[in-house]
Amino acid sequence: MALMPVIPDGRMVRAPVNSETRSFCPLLADSVNLLQVISALPPRSRRVSLAYVPATMFTGGDNLNHPEKRRVITQELRHSPFVDTEGEFASWEKARLSSSHRSTMRRRQRRLNELGEVRFEVSDGTERLPELLDEGFALEAAG
Repeated sequence: MALMPVIPDGRMVRAPVNSETRSFCPLLADSVNLLQVISALPPRSRRVSLAYVPATMFTGGDNLNHPEKRRVITQELRHSPFVDTEGEFASWEKARLSSSHRSTMRRRQRRLNELGEVRFEVSDGTERLPELLDEGFALEAAG
């Protein structure tokens, strides 16, 4: 048993994803692999595009090309960058950023402070979630 939403698009079937999708994981029973699900799609679907599916879901070793003559091509996409937050920011900043970049950041901080109070808040949403979402959406809409 499996559940995999797809969107028919001409002679192609594609996953309902875009560039802001972090990951797309079809729901599969333990005894089902993704290649079996792809094989069950209608034969008129000449092309199946499953962007953002983790490569670990394509199991089957050398059997990536199945009897229906559908080739499976996998391509690893780059993951979103992240910053390791262990340790002190000052030591990370000095090790990773050039002196000119740090100078530019200090200048921008001074200019922001001239415009008003500058704060950095982290919230997990356990309190005031609707209010925080409204604030975030308003900020996003402002550009």
